[in-house]
Amino acid sequence: MEDYLVVTDLDSTNGTFIGEKRLVPGVAAAALPGSLVTFGDTNLAIFRVAKFEKLETAASEVEEEEPSST
Repeated sequence: MEDYLVVTDLDSTNGTFIGEKRLVPGVAAAALPGSLVTFGDTNLAIFRVAKFEKLETAASEVEEEEPSST
């Protein structure tokens, strides 16, 4: 199975696109490696998508590194 990035539009004003397809707000969509993801008028080219397990690990590491608000 090919790796992919899960993209969800959170009801943005200007829309989120994979290629020419506008995403339905709140519905997750897969962006395959090489896809063009557009947030409003900002383009991002996807060259490599990490495996989901690595993303979860990275996210937990970022949460641990964030400074306390107290």
